[in-house]
Amino acid sequence: MAYTVSTQTLVDTNSKAVVHVDGECSSSGDVSATNIFDSSHSKYSLLTLTLSGAPTTNFCIGEVLTCDSQFLRVQDYTSGGTTVVVYRVTSATDVTPLAFAAGNSGPTTSEAIVGSVSGTSSVTTHSSTTGAFVQKSVSVTSIRWSVSSGHSAKLFYNGGTADQDICYLTGGGVWDSTNHFIPVGMGSAAGDAGSVLGDIQIVTVGAADKDTLTIQVGIQKGAGYEQPLFAKNSTLGYGPNEHGFGDYY
Repeated sequence: MAYTVSTQTLVDTNSKAVVHVDGECSSSGDVSATNIFDSSHSKYSLLTLTLSGAPTTNFCIGEVLTCDSQFLRVQDYTSGGTTVVVYRVTSATDVTPLAFAAGNSGPTTSEAIVGSVSGTSSVTTHSSTTGAFVQKSVSVTSIRWSVSSGHSAKLFYNGGTADQDICYLTGGGVWDSTNHFIPVGMGSAAGDAGSVLGDIQIVTVGAADKDTLTIQVGIQKGAGYEQPLFAKNSTLGYGPNEHGFGDYY
């Protein structure tokens, strides 16, 4: 490929991310649409698991579910419900968040569930409905860039059925709160087949041999990345900190 880019994630929390992108054109040709931020495969990305029924023992907010060799922390659950909202963590004893790997949308169907507090569940994942990422909302809060003169880079939100341009970049510069940059939301981006809504992509125009780019993008995370709703444990028969990991918000 004549022009490729690589991406590093420098910051990834439940409220923000920073991605660093660089690339060099080795002959001629432009960067085709390439993800630099995958909204569903970022840390704290929420996933809804549909269950085979209502469990006899409620899940505890903040506990870790082991299911299909994956470790999932309970972010939200309602007593008697047949769905549970989770995000991926490191292990059954370590709640350090992890991003879902590309292509991983959580446990498969009819998988056993074991909770670190609630124990072996009376239910499994649904027999035909797989996990579904909670729809995401993000906005770009800052951009720093250096793009070789003679070509330009476009950042845009992938929406599946409709995209939304963010900016065109050439030369070098900084947009952030220090120069009154207003965050750019997802706008008219629409369509979420494959959970792509909120993904940020890059393309280039007019690239020639030895052209380069370096771009840092600050991203604010909104809906779809929340921390556990510990206070809700009182409705499930647990204390707010009964999950046992020491954190409470």
